[in-house]
Amino acid sequence: MRTALLPALALVLAGQSVAWEPAVVIAQSDTACYLPLGNTWALAAAHDTLHAVWYHAANGGFDISYRRSIDNGTTWQTPVRISNDSVYSGYPGVAVAGPDVHITWVQGIDARGDSGDQVYYRRSTDGGVTFEPAVQLSHSIGGYYGGWFPCVITEAACVHVAWEDDREGEDQIFYRRSTDNGASWNTENPILGQLGYVNPSLAAIGTTLICAYYDFNANVVYYQRSTNNGNTWAGKVGIPTPDVSDCPCLGSEGDTVHMVYCDGRNNHWDVWYRRSTDKGVTWSADTCICPDIYQTWTTNMAVSGSNVHVVRGDMGMYETHYIRSTDGGRTWDPERVLSESAPGGDAMHYSVAAADSNVHVLFDRIRWVYYRRDLGGNPVAVEEGRFQPAAGRRASSLFSGAVRMRGREHEWFEVLDFSGRRVATCRGAEVGKGLAPGTYIIRPLHGRADRIKVVKVE
Repeated sequence: MRTALLPALALVLAGQSVAWEPAVVIAQSDTACYLPLGNTWALAAAHDTLHAVWYHAANGGFDISYRRSIDNGTTWQTPVRISNDSVYSGYPGVAVAGPDVHITWVQGIDARGDSGDQVYYRRSTDGGVTFEPAVQLSHSIGGYYGGWFPCVITEAACVHVAWEDDREGEDQIFYRRSTDNGASWNTENPILGQLGYVNPSLAAIGTTLICAYYDFNANVVYYQRSTNNGNTWAGKVGIPTPDVSDCPCLGSEGDTVHMVYCDGRNNHWDVWYRRSTDKGVTWSADTCICPDIYQTWTTNMAVSGSNVHVVRGDMGMYETHYIRSTDGGRTWDPERVLSESAPGGDAMHYSVAAADSNVHVLFDRIRWVYYRRDLGGNPVAVEEGRFQPAAGRRASSLFSGAVRMRGREHEWFEVLDFSGRRVATCRGAEVGKGLAPGTYIIRPLHGRADRIKVVKVE
């Protein structure tokens, strides 16, 4: 049985973008309400369910809160307090895999968070309805700040967390992992054991991990790879640049790893981009995708199929900017500002997520966290490939065996007959497998996207 790989430009699941909808407030505080830095994600999306985290002034310190939407951001449920103490809690991150929601954050021993901070973790196994008790992941003793800026990602049943830690007197990158969806954790260990490294960002492709971080002694971005699910790590590799680089963020799809980072080679901080098509072994030349006459603060990125979504901020106008590539980082659409109509103070932090055909963004403005979406801004295409069309049929709509949905192999799709009756549900790796020849409609089982018509032939 063959799996047909149809031309990506011919069959598109999602329609054209209907443009960004107005910003709405999903969190606010009387004094302060913030998102984390761009090395991790404050927003995660799974079909039409969104998970958001932030930290805000409360109880004389700062607490972490969580909120979800189950209708693609149209409405948001009541916020849930993840930490609720009179100490400092900050820099949360969220990742989702199926019904499991994973949240990390930093929690101190006092209201200011000036010393003794540790990395904590909580999970939900019911999609964010309830959360289990907090688990302390770091045990930093002897440093000044302790654990800081955690990054959390998921891959299959694995949860990976990296953070900076100054227990040896100067910052280095520590790492822990769970192989059972967060139920238990291995021992925390430094990735390299050298000092001066901060702001880690993670990406995973099966059992291959990539960790990028900033070396504040050399003023350069490094990355390291593990090919055995984080058991051991290869030596650090620097990203060549003629000037200072900082604030990396990673994303992956298939065997391709995408990296964005800030670089000061043009006498101001621009956003530069590289990609690797071999799981981080080799990398393309760098490309400046967001030149800025002011300064870029940090970046954040979401990768979905061949779509790469990047948000960043400028330190001149203090706004949140967005830029997109729909061809895997080869070319980029014009940049646009997302925060210009949202009242409040400076837009300093932001996060982006994409699922099905939609792209979602959060940004903060001192006391508020705003949400915006573009329904249709994450076009989903059928995988590229070659097949033999039947005479008189449109080549763009024919397949035999099954259809593979590029970048959506693990998602569920439904197949309808021409009357609209559902005849099958299947993973994106083999849509239409086992069906008799005929005309069918394919669409995602969850979320909102346009249908496509396909014809299965002998």
